[in-house]
Amino acid sequence: MGKLTALVLCMACLLMAGCQSQNELTASGSDEWSRGIIVGSTEADPVAVATWEETTFVAWIAESGRVQLAQLDAALGLESVTDLALTTAYPYNNMLLEAEAKDRIHVVWLDSIEGARTIIHALLTPGKVEPAFQQEIHLPERTEHIQFVVRLEAQRLEIFWSADERYNSGIYHQAVSLTGDGATPPVQLTETGWQPGVGWDQSGAMRVTWLEKRKSNHFAVWSADFDPEEQLLDNSSSITQVRVKRGHRFLGPAIGSAGSQTVAAWAVGWRLSVGRGRSLNPPGSSTGERPLTAGLSKIRGTAYSITSDRGQYAIVPSTPLEGDAPIYPLTTDQIVEIWQAPRMRTVGDRAWAFFSAWTAHRGDVRMQVVVVPFDENGVGEPVAVTKTRPSSVWPDLAVSADNTLRTAWVEPLGNDMYRVVVASTAPEAREALGGFRLAEVWDGFATFVFENISLLGYAPYVLGWAVLPLGLLLLATFSSPSGVRGWQAVLWLIGAIILQLVSKSFLAPQMLPFESGPEGIALSVAPVLVGIVLMWVYWWRAKEPLLLAAYGLFIGTDAAFSVFVMVPRLLWAAGT
Repeated sequence: MGKLTALVLCMACLLMAGCQSQNELTASGSDEWSRGIIVGSTEADPVAVATWEETTFVAWIAESGRVQLAQLDAALGLESVTDLALTTAYPYNNMLLEAEAKDRIHVVWLDSIEGARTIIHALLTPGKVEPAFQQEIHLPERTEHIQFVVRLEAQRLEIFWSADERYNSGIYHQAVSLTGDGATPPVQLTETGWQPGVGWDQSGAMRVTWLEKRKSNHFAVWSADFDPEEQLLDNSSSITQVRVKRGHRFLGPAIGSAGSQTVAAWAVGWRLSVGRGRSLNPPGSSTGERPLTAGLSKIRGTAYSITSDRGQYAIVPSTPLEGDAPIYPLTTDQIVEIWQAPRMRTVGDRAWAFFSAWTAHRGDVRMQVVVVPFDENGVGEPVAVTKTRPSSVWPDLAVSADNTLRTAWVEPLGNDMYRVVVASTAPEAREALGGFRLAEVWDGFATFVFENISLLGYAPYVLGWAVLPLGLLLLATFSSPSGVRGWQAVLWLIGAIILQLVSKSFLAPQMLPFESGPEGIALSVAPVLVGIVLMWVYWWRAKEPLLLAAYGLFIGTDAAFSVFVMVPRLLWAAGT
């Protein structure tokens, strides 16, 4: 066997091994997070994650409509996947998983049974198909914005909602025993307000937040302590006011606690902003929305415009505040737009907001899972959990007692199918799922080649301003049969360069980044200088230099700069 044949076979084996690994793991977005491990597939949106000590549990709805439960160890090694004897009808994107012990897992989701909104609660034992206990909670008619949490110390499921009259319909509450031996009657907590959110403070007490309409397009974000035994709100106060423009919507709010501070987070954006990237009423969801593979997974190289939701938050003392708290963005230059309402988790004196968002890197824009930490000092740096080409959407987050995180999400596979992925910040998981992977290197190389080849499609458009300079040099060439030499040639080339810059500023001024600051100056001057240097080297080294060949070096430099530097910048600017 020849050396070349052996080398080809070795490379094929390595690539095959890499492809096999790629089917099991997904790329991590930061050093703080492990790679994602694929644990199953689904046709529905809901996915939930919980932890008990070093064990991670993940629940989702399989293609059959049955709920599945996966159990993973500290290193995210998959120990089991159980196909439970729990069947969904038309599930919404509300699913909750709470671990009471390693062998007592509560799963809760919102379903639609015979047209009535119903909460399903079941107590699971990992590895067993039949639930240890199951109950259905039928909600009153005309309920909207349903939220629920499991309160293990009281063995109760706390449920909150608002009526579907939308504005200022009031916030309602009902508690149901986790053992099925009783329920409180529904109680109206507020006379006005709608769209509740529920969370915890550092002491484990419950906090509720909601919206209240003030005047046209202005809404107040309220928060209060909740007494679950008396079904009463205490210390109600307005956190801040948010202006929602006509045609926009408000997603959230979510509430958490960072030390002595209350953190509220929400998103505001176009009412139909994500319609381009989502299809309505998918199989298995009566009113939910789900992402499309096309349009979400890649927008670079198209005229796609990101018009998704702008994430915001406010931090206030847990005691009532005089006046409105300032509003801050949840986004950064790299994490630019939130795709859905943020959610929050609080453990101890820390809180985490998490959501799917458009993230940018070198002009490439992808939908990734993002986590934002809060503590006594305020907000931390947003961290991208994922770095995948498919869109990472509908995440859930669980926090262990040692503040290590687990998150689960879904990614589109095509044909209305999704894969369920889970990742962790635990050192065991990062070590076990780390290391060199040829598949990721190959994937990065293929992505780089594909993206840069796709940019070549813009080359004809960026050469339009070279027509007049080329005509000028053709005129000079044919008007001097003996050839143009010396300073006469230099003057012709200077004239062509000036004519090109004038034509470019007229035809495509956005391609000339004449900006203030070091970056703008460099982008303006560097390609011109490089092109002139290449022309000079050619002109003084060639025995019989040609005007068109010299100018070709200049226009080639300009075209490469325009296609591979300016076009990605313009596509990114169009997206934001």
